[in-house]
Amino acid sequence: MENAVVSDHLETLLAGRQVKAAVFTTYNFEPDFFELEVIPLLLPGNTQLSSHASIKLFQVREALRESAVELEVFYDLKIFRENASCSPAMEYPFHGVYRGNNAFHPKLVFILVYDEQTQIDCLLVGAGSNNLTQAGWWDNIEGVHWEMVWPWSTDSGFIERLQADIEWLQNERYLVSNDGLSALDLVAEHLDLCLENSGVSTTGKTPPSIVPYFGIADSSEFRSFQAFLETEASQKLSTYSNWTLEIISPYFAEDAHNNLHEPFFDLGVRQIHLLLPTNQECVPVCTSEYFNYIEEQPDIHWAQWSEPVGRSLGLTGQHFRRLHAKLYHFYNKMQSWVFVGSVNFTYKAFSENIEAGYFVKLPKAGPLLNTIEDTQSFDYFEPPSEPAPGNEETSASESLPIIDLVYDWRTRTLTGVTESRKSYRINIHRPEGNLAVVDWALTGTPREYDGDSNKEGLAALEILLKNGSLVKVSGVNQRSNEAFDAHWIMMKQTGWSHKPLDLPEMSPEQILAIYTGMSPDKRQALLMNAHIRKLVLAGQGGDMTLPADDFVAEEFFSEYAELFHAFRQLRRKLFEAQEHDNEALVEYYLTGAGFDSLPTLLDNIMDDEETRSVTAYLILLCAKEVYQTDQFNDYFGVPERLRQVESAICELKDNGSIVLEKNAPEDRTRFFSWFESQFFKAYRQQEVAE
Repeated sequence: MENAVVSDHLETLLAGRQVKAAVFTTYNFEPDFFELEVIPLLLPGNTQLSSHASIKLFQVREALRESAVELEVFYDLKIFRENASCSPAMEYPFHGVYRGNNAFHPKLVFILVYDEQTQIDCLLVGAGSNNLTQAGWWDNIEGVHWEMVWPWSTDSGFIERLQADIEWLQNERYLVSNDGLSALDLVAEHLDLCLENSGVSTTGKTPPSIVPYFGIADSSEFRSFQAFLETEASQKLSTYSNWTLEIISPYFAEDAHNNLHEPFFDLGVRQIHLLLPTNQECVPVCTSEYFNYIEEQPDIHWAQWSEPVGRSLGLTGQHFRRLHAKLYHFYNKMQSWVFVGSVNFTYKAFSENIEAGYFVKLPKAGPLLNTIEDTQSFDYFEPPSEPAPGNEETSASESLPIIDLVYDWRTRTLTGVTESRKSYRINIHRPEGNLAVVDWALTGTPREYDGDSNKEGLAALEILLKNGSLVKVSGVNQRSNEAFDAHWIMMKQTGWSHKPLDLPEMSPEQILAIYTGMSPDKRQALLMNAHIRKLVLAGQGGDMTLPADDFVAEEFFSEYAELFHAFRQLRRKLFEAQEHDNEALVEYYLTGAGFDSLPTLLDNIMDDEETRSVTAYLILLCAKEVYQTDQFNDYFGVPERLRQVESAICELKDNGSIVLEKNAPEDRTRFFSWFESQFFKAYRQQEVAE
């Protein structure tokens, strides 16, 4: 908790470590900030990202796809329904968690990394107060603590609590992709390995944790934050009975005359100092009733940041930072212990919300706050502009069904599911008011939409999803026959490598240059230039001008040997991707819709009038060789792509665009038969030589 923002601290933690998977839990979720500012921290390499949002989004999406880093996000569904304004623009699973009148409020980060110094995997586990938003990662005063879980960790109690959290999150997912392990599953695998190495408890009970951790799982030991304090925290505090407790929270209990503070005195607390949050005009952010109630209590005092702490937080001069940290700091002259996490000083947070955090010992004893001597100077109060999490008023969203929808661009299938033992018939709306999907029955068992008999509806849905993942849904409860309100939901999208995005156009020469093994930095520069050109020509580039360097000479790929080399390099890249289990990259190039995928190249050469027929013919032969490679035969869509290539080859040979010296039909047939046999023979000989 200092002037440095959360993202800066994470960047430091990740130095010398390669991210393999990351899982985030949050109350508020801003997908655009997550994608443009958080995901880049997790990606390998030092590519210079553009400051232009459109270009940066394009760069990050490409880098994420190539990195094969697995991501997963869990957010509070109720609050997202009410505040959603944007949706994910790249591929990663996200899951809304619904807890009725209570809030899903933990701010956890699980990051599985490969540590270059020790050459083994390690799990970074962060718990704090920061939402996955710009305010949470950049602007607010937040509190975050990180722990590392190594395979040799002996803290089996901590590992088992983390496992319980991961299992809890796994049970909150409705639709899960079958394409490999998700980020959550990879974290679970690492924890299983750590537990095997640490030794399993023989009593059947979770052993005490060296690191007192309050997790999201509702274990048999902790039913509330108060219970956690009375068990785990009390063990650390029991040595002394002269603690001062500093409570730092942006929210207080709704009942101005609550007794939420009283159990702390049973932990050896002598007095409580309660930070008085203020707004930019230095007006206290609380009700006058609560302020006066605290004033009347003999052992509780309003407090403010001490001068050294205020300076470290950047609260100097007119600089304002909104308080969002939640800290419970116990100190005396000998020790300081602090709970840092998501728990506000409210009844809901203490007893009913899903929360998380750590109870840790600080290296130095001493206060963070000073008591306010002149409390009579406050004559105006401003209650928080938003209710505390879990205290929101009952809204229409509470009667809405839980519906999870996934569209797979690779297979062009729509799948849906709802809660167990529930059934609905739903409609998906188009922006103009009519329906893309009509009267689709959903139950607690995943069900595919019949796209074969509703091709028009599926095409309309694809048009919707090109612009984002937010879709409007209405429908009827099949059991009660009661209609529910039309509302927005965030539809998951998978198979983004096959999604037709608004990408910059690349010439065949540029795509083949990438195949030859162009460095990642040079490839990124080529792509960025193409994207800038597209924006400038469309009048959307602002002050940007057309780039002068296209990195590729026009005549570079005019000869057979150079084409041959480009495709050999592509095959090598695909084989390496297979060896590293990066199946998504293989599918991207074989059957995807990306700017430098093989289908895009083939479409370009057939549509480009400047591509000579002989060059197009050679490229098609190279593509045929790739598609009929044994290692690629079983990939979805490859047989169909091979048929299309063979058809295009036949069309080129039959339409007369390739003129031979001996151009009679029988001579043409003889020449093409001989040439193709020599072509594939040379290809195979070169492959054996390598």
